[in-house]
Amino acid sequence: MRRLVIVAINLDVRRVSLRLSAALAGLPRFVDNLDGTITDHRTGFMWEKKVAADFVDDAGNLHDADNTFRWTGRCSFASSLCQPDSAASSACLAGAEGPTGGCSAWSMGTCDVNFPGSTVREWVADLNAAGFAGHNDWRLPTRRELESILDPTDTTAPRTDPAFDGGSCGPGCTDITVPGCSCTPETSMWSATAVFGDPSQAWSVDFAFAGNNFLSTYDDAALRVRAVRDIP
Repeated sequence: MRRLVIVAINLDVRRVSLRLSAALAGLPRFVDNLDGTITDHRTGFMWEKKVAADFVDDAGNLHDADNTFRWTGRCSFASSLCQPDSAASSACLAGAEGPTGGCSAWSMGTCDVNFPGSTVREWVADLNAAGFAGHNDWRLPTRRELESILDPTDTTAPRTDPAFDGGSCGPGCTDITVPGCSCTPETSMWSATAVFGDPSQAWSVDFAFAGNNFLSTYDDAALRVRAVRDIP
């Protein structure tokens, strides 16, 4: 427990230092890094950009704004929450906020996800395996982290900063390194936060109305996602 507290304090100190450095340099809060990521100088997070918002899933593009995923699957043997494989299980354990009951990769039976065929943790594992933007520590954001990029003062959906909703967003927005090519769906995204300490329910954040909701991870809810990482 003491080590966890020290790590948390050190992380907070680094974030304060990052914010002070950004303020002294006159940097805006959100900066497109021209590599498919956006740095938030207020919070010290690096966010994945999304592209190709055309209301069509593209499983071959990890950053497609329209791709949807389950929070967990269900084991065919015991009907328990599960992840499809060990990589997804590790990604779940590394990023879960709350109980980790849905992080197991079952050795008996199969982890059935149904359409669209994968969980958000499997997607995070794929993102890290690809070394996206030179990093392999991407994770699913917590509810509060995801809420931090909401903009309730924005009168049009999606309710977020233009860094996440660029002027070029649309079917032709495919180059993730272009600042204006940045998309946020006008809908909800999964967070890594379980509800009331219960892994059968998880929080989502709504970018259409700048709110949040929770959904059963047992039902057929498939939502969009965005990855985040801590800046060391």
